Amino acid sequence: MFIAIEGIDGAGKTTLRRALAERLSARHPVHLVGQNSWLSVPVARAISGVKFARASMHSAADVDDYRTDKLLHYRLNIEPALPHGSVIADRYVLSDLVYRSVLEGRDIGVLTDALLKGSLPLPSLTLYLDIAPELAWQRILSRAKPLRPYETEENLRSLVSAFHRLGPQLPGFHPVPVTEDTTPEELTDLAERLVAELVA
Repeated sequence: MFIAIEGIDGAGKTTLRRALAERLSARHPVHLVGQNSWLSVPVARAISGVKFARASMHSAADVDDYRTDKLLHYRLNIEPALPHGSVIADRYVLSDLVYRSVLEGRDIGVLTDALLKGSLPLPSLTLYLDIAPELAWQRILSRAKPLRPYETEENLRSLVSAFHRLGPQLPGFHPVPVTEDTTPEELTDLAERLVAELVA
């Protein structure tokens, strides 16, 4: 099964990915991947230039670069692992749609055509960690790490709005509420139940 965990920074994606992988690995192998493949040097340079603000937010990476990266990621990293167990991605296509449209001003119709209406396989289950931007911002500040260029509370609000708007367009999209009182164990329990329902 191919599972993507999505959400804004500070939502708890990495924590859930690790915990869910530990649970599922008791039954079958689990392969963990990130959002990008980084398998094409020119494409990787273009995408990372935008991601880390080393280049213009509006011209550094073409939409085709994102699609190329995802195709390479699926064909060379994800698809070969699927016959042997599960693949869990920390972000995937939905984050490309959301972050590229909000932070780079990309045309959402062009992005959707490139990433959703072509030959790119999508996850069987997309778990969206639905957290309030204010809570995510508190978590980000508590990390005591340098902020990324795009990490502002205003951007988090815009990103959450885009996730709510674009997420339901993906098959297998499932919002998972995250509050101040939600424990990692509760999140993992819910995610495990959703996986079990899908394979039942």
